[in-house]
Amino acid sequence: MNIEDIDPTPIVAAMVIAAGGVWKFLTSKHQMQHDIKVKELEASEEHQDSLIERIKAMGVENKEALKKVEDLQADILELSIKLATSREKIKHLEEEVLLYELRKKVETMGKL
Repeated sequence: MNIEDIDPTPIVAAMVIAAGGVWKFLTSKHQMQHDIKVKELEASEEHQDSLIERIKAMGVENKEALKKVEDLQADILELSIKLATSREKIKHLEEEVLLYELRKKVETMGKL
């Protein structure tokens, strides 16, 4: 049997079938990789959407906290004004008491 006597048709057919199998394997592998990347991208987009929602919520919370801080600052300012006014009133009343006591002493000394 010589190599020339061998019919190449079965060999070529086997090679075509093998190449088809390899091609199908490679396309399936590529499709799986593509599907994985798409799922990862979708998950990433969902994560980004989640982050965006959380950022928006934190922005609202931040505005509310800022409003509370501003309200507290206004209250502190109001209380500081009231405290200063009260201190002045107390100082004035202490002076009045001191003057009253001095007048009483003078009156008492004048009666002696």
